[in-house]
Amino acid sequence: MNLTFATRICENESLQREVDQTRLESQEYISYQSKRHQRLQSLMTNSNDHHSHKDLTRQGEEHQERTNELMRQLAEKEEELVRLDVELCGLSQFKSVEQHNLSRVNQLKAEQPSLQLHHRDVLRGLEAHWLSERERCEGQARHTFHVAEVSLSQQSDNEQLLEANKQMIEELQQLIEKARVLRARQVLSLPCPTLT
Repeated sequence: MNLTFATRICENESLQREVDQTRLESQEYISYQSKRHQRLQSLMTNSNDHHSHKDLTRQGEEHQERTNELMRQLAEKEEELVRLDVELCGLSQFKSVEQHNLSRVNQLKAEQPSLQLHHRDVLRGLEAHWLSERERCEGQARHTFHVAEVSLSQQSDNEQLLEANKQMIEELQQLIEKARVLRARQVLSLPCPTLT
């Protein structure tokens, strides 16, 4: 991008010099031919020679053709210069957008370390929460199991003992399943600690 912009500027300056040089040469040539044409006109009026008159007329026509060609070349160079000026304006706007984008990228790079630190803190908080939940569930399971043991020892009827035992086992299995689910959630919710 920078190379294209610099190249366009060089081309623009080169074309501007060419246009100025062509304009100067055209003016000099027109001035020279104008003086020559005046001399030829003066010779034509003083000369009765038909042949000289034809030569002078031919030279005047050649002069007019050369003048027209120079004017056409000058107009072409000026059109090309206007086109390059428009291109340069567009390239300047593109360069401004590019500089804005580079500035934003640098700003995001500067913010990256603080974002990584924030993410680490969030992950530590989630891990601490999961550990406390696991301990709570395990404590609840131990308590329920203890209550089941006490209840079983106090019951004298065999049928009631079997029913209570069955319920306690189901509750214990549910609590164990909850603990497994929490453990699986922890494993799934912990992303890779390295942030790039």
